[in-house]
Amino acid sequence: VTTGDAGLYTVSIVNDLGSTTSTGEVRVVEATAITTSPSDTTIDTGGLKTLRCTARTDNRLDVTYTWIVNNRRLDVNESAQYYERGTNGDLVVKNAVPGLSGTYICSAESGGLTVQASCRVTV
Repeated sequence: VTTGDAGLYTVSIVNDLGSTTSTGEVRVVEATAITTSPSDTTIDTGGLKTLRCTARTDNRLDVTYTWIVNNRRLDVNESAQYYERGTNGDLVVKNAVPGLSGTYICSAESGGLTVQASCRVTV
């Protein structure tokens, strides 16, 4: 399926009982994709580092970013001492302590499709 396939389509059904016609619109949207992935990094204790994550999607759709740290969904508001949201899907790790080390996954959802990219953070 390509954007050239978008448009109105009509189907007509005819049988012994009669006939019917129906028209519907097909919209083709650009698939969501990670365009900037977070990179493996080392952060000094007490330091700060921005983990980059940007996704591209159809301009008619919104992107929602979620970070998963060591298999747990990160609530940035509950962990404001160590994290804050950056631009786009970026995550700022601050006041780093060894307990923040692990696997960080950026998850971008748009139009029902979720894509992910991960990195390893060592403090």
